[in-house]
Amino acid sequence: MARVGLVPQAMGRISPRFGSPVAAIALVGVLNGLGIFLGRGAIEPITDMCSMVLTLTYVMCCATVLLLRRRARPAKAPAASGTTLIWMGLIGAVVMAVVAFISPFWQPGHRLLPLEWQLMIAWSVIGGAVWGLVRRADLEPAGEFLEEPDVPGNTRAGPKTRLADA
Repeated sequence: MARVGLVPQAMGRISPRFGSPVAAIALVGVLNGLGIFLGRGAIEPITDMCSMVLTLTYVMCCATVLLLRRRARPAKAPAASGTTLIWMGLIGAVVMAVVAFISPFWQPGHRLLPLEWQLMIAWSVIGGAVWGLVRRADLEPAGEFLEEPDVPGNTRAGPKTRLADA
């Protein structure tokens, strides 16, 4: 993500010893450590919001797989194997998503708009703004190349890659 400018370049620096993004791992560790001190009152709405988003994401993934399978097969070909299982997953995910989105309203003392919804709306606005800024930015100046990091276990190390191909 750092290579294409979606996160700061510092987050993409790879440790030569471990082959992992040390700054990104450290940031996640610090944020998780701070979350412990915030307590249940702060963590619970965040995890509820994550449940809402993850179930919605799973619904979109199942629907996309079904749509792509339908577009890819000829009209008289039988349905691809596993389609029934995907439909079952889609139906289950829709039920879970509905419950996840409605459950904040069931909690005692909820507001007109629960905190989970407020967080999700704020996160969506921030994400949309960042996406819009990145989309407008010209990420590929003419002739710019990236060199793959030379780390143990990286099979793509060595040859230069155009930014558009990365």
